[in-house]
Amino acid sequence: MPYEAGAPLSPDDLYLVQEELLAAAVASLDHIPEVFPELLGAPERQLVAPPGDIVAACDQVLVNESGVGSMATRPQSPAAAAGKKHVFGRVTEATLQVAVTRCCLPVGTTSGRIYTPPSAAQEQEAARQLLADGWALWNGLFTRMVRGDLLDRCSSIGWEGMSPIGPLGACGGHLLTLRVALAGYMEELGS
Repeated sequence: MPYEAGAPLSPDDLYLVQEELLAAAVASLDHIPEVFPELLGAPERQLVAPPGDIVAACDQVLVNESGVGSMATRPQSPAAAAGKKHVFGRVTEATLQVAVTRCCLPVGTTSGRIYTPPSAAQEQEAARQLLADGWALWNGLFTRMVRGDLLDRCSSIGWEGMSPIGPLGACGGHLLTLRVALAGYMEELGS
């Protein structure tokens, strides 16, 4: 169920934010073959994964949560808390990760005791795809954020950076990490 503007806050908010981030990541990756038809768009395996460490499986794009914390606020700091200290006194931040991996890294061959590395052309072909994935992910999500088309229920989005994944056998890719400020909700407690 996608997020609808003005919807009440609920226990499902963290999942809905990740679902929205996944859709934006897939759209960003699907832009690649529109510009370079010889390169691939988003992998078919697309999911919001359970919280925790990223499991690098080949040919997938996933979003998960790697932690939730509470930032104490003071007037005008952090920016997401401006004007809200009297209401909450805190800002809840979730750390979200977007991973895209491909099983495209060439491996060498062994004959007897002699190892032959993959050709430079094979390595460059893999590098081109993996770098296009990372760059499209970074720029696509950033563009959507600047336009206000991404995570509008979050009061702030912090970019933590992007790092390579792998190589793990023939698997490689990128991991992009974001911090998002997400309003909590007040649970109605019985008496």
